[in-house]
Amino acid sequence: MISGNIPSHLLVAARTGFLTTATPAVAPYSSIAQVIDMNARSIDLVDLGAAPMPVESKGRTQKQAFIEKAMTITPKDWELTVSISHNAVQDDQTGSLERKARAAGENFQLHMSNLAFQALNDGDAQTNFGAAYDGQDFYDSDHVDKGAAYSTAQDNENALTLSIDNFETVRVSAQLFRQDQGEFSGYNYDLIVVPPALERLAAQITNNPFAYDTAN
Repeated sequence: MISGNIPSHLLVAARTGFLTTATPAVAPYSSIAQVIDMNARSIDLVDLGAAPMPVESKGRTQKQAFIEKAMTITPKDWELTVSISHNAVQDDQTGSLERKARAAGENFQLHMSNLAFQALNDGDAQTNFGAAYDGQDFYDSDHVDKGAAYSTAQDNENALTLSIDNFETVRVSAQLFRQDQGEFSGYNYDLIVVPPALERLAAQITNNPFAYDTAN
């Protein structure tokens, strides 16, 4: 919001500066989240699951199915209102008005990044970001793909402090996860997300092929 008797060219400069805010080449959240262009009031995100495995041919076609999973997503609108007084514009001798408008626009990217990492952090409950596609918390002890070829409960919930031993425990457990067709998922886990206080320890664990607390 820009109020007061402000010359039109300054209004245009502020609005143009806001709308042309530079977008980072790589968004901070790009390693954990995907941007989806939503052009409707809600959208059904569909995952067909894993591809079926080959079966022995017995002289007739044996049809196999994908296990479809869906989740309805309803977007939220966000706004950022900036108030610039006429006196502030009159006092602007350095062209900071446009720079400040650009800075306000950049906060949308920061806001999306905060939401993405907050969702990751809050995944052990449904209070802030709802349930996963199976109706469970994102981190839960009994994930089951209903109607899947493999329907045994799987656990991705832990309450362990970060250490090389606990890291190994969680990674080994994750390697044993199975997809909905019953095969090991085989994910290449290549990212560890930690708060600033644990960055050094995480770097020692992930960048050293040996134990982090030895001289190797």
